[in-house]
Amino acid sequence: MGSAVGVTLMAASLGGAIFTFAVGQVVDRVGYAPVFWTAGSLAMIACLALFFWLGPVRRIPEPAY
Repeated sequence: MGSAVGVTLMAASLGGAIFTFAVGQVVDRVGYAPVFWTAGSLAMIACLALFFWLGPVRRIPEPAY
């Protein structure tokens, strides 16, 4: 269990470091606009991905007591 948590934390730390480096490179070369556009559109992309992958949301019928 401890090694699984360690690997997960290491991957999260490396991902954060790589993402921070990539954002810094984009800001240095192009500016802040692409970073803000990407961050702003991620929520909409995630919402659309959930709708397409999960399908329609249906109400769960309540049990009759």
